[in-house]
Amino acid sequence: MTATATDPGSDDLTFAWSWGKGSSESRIYYNNGVGPDPPKSPDGVFPFNATDTTAHTYGDNGVFKVSLTVQDDDGGVATYEILVNVHNVAPVINEV
Repeated sequence: MTATATDPGSDDLTFAWSWGKGSSESRIYYNNGVGPDPPKSPDGVFPFNATDTTAHTYGDNGVFKVSLTVQDDDGGVATYEILVNVHNVAPVINEV
């Protein structure tokens, strides 16, 4: 899955993925590409886009709620949710 978020200020963005059944992962994208944005952004405003790409493998059939929460470093939040239907291939017995 791939998601892009835009921040109109100079905030860092954290992408937090929840795959259902308790598994999750997150990544932080720094506005300056190096480290955390100082409190109150004293160096000015630098809008930016961040894109996060990730994948997840499910071990069995099911319907799973995948959610993405993107949060900036001053409390702004956006959330997106989708249901994913997983259909595994049926097992095959091979004669030896």
